[in-house]
Amino acid sequence: MKDRITRSVFACLLLMPVLLPAQVLDHDIVLPQGPEIGLNEALARAMERNPDLRSYGYQIDVAEGLLLQAGLRPQPEVGVVLEDAVGTDSLSSFDRAELTVTLAWVLERGLRDRRIDAATAGVALTSLDAELMR
Repeated sequence: MKDRITRSVFACLLLMPVLLPAQVLDHDIVLPQGPEIGLNEALARAMERNPDLRSYGYQIDVAEGLLLQAGLRPQPEVGVVLEDAVGTDSLSSFDRAELTVTLAWVLERGLRDRRIDAATAGVALTSLDAELMR
């Protein structure tokens, strides 16, 4: 029992130099005084320096980029394959070579319009979120 009391007293003595300066500092805090600003200026500063609001500007740019990308038409693809051009013995001539040319493109059937609608909704939603945050 005595050992336990001794430990408690020893712990209090060790923590006292740490805790006392913290209490003294709480009462002596002096904030630097700068020029006074009005409510409108404070709100304007908060709007331009808030990192969350700044990020919404970039998110709106991303959404507008996705809208631009959604409006692009798929490009046709051209493929060329040359077979049996180089061989041995009777197949060594270029006469038996086969050339295959392919042309492919995607038939959208209204898919682009739906992508544009979804991207437009994304821009509107991101802009609305930014307004709500402001």
